[in-house]
Amino acid sequence: YSMRQAIEEGFFLDLLQNHLGKYGSIEVGDLYEPPFTLIHSDGLDGVFDEPLVEELLTVIGSFTHKDNTGPAN
Repeated sequence: YSMRQAIEEGFFLDLLQNHLGKYGSIEVGDLYEPPFTLIHSDGLDGVFDEPLVEELLTVIGSFTHKDNTGPAN
């Protein structure tokens, strides 16, 4: 585990936190677009190892935009 990898991971997570704070949600595809690809051209997959990617996607899934049309009766 290198210092560079730690810095890239921290920067990616900072971007993610800022995005969620600003917009309240995120789509998984956004993690493979700028500004996330400024850290690594492969976005999420280029910054984190596969086990961490899976964990992050699980957590991020709770922040995706959902179509809430109201309670079902």
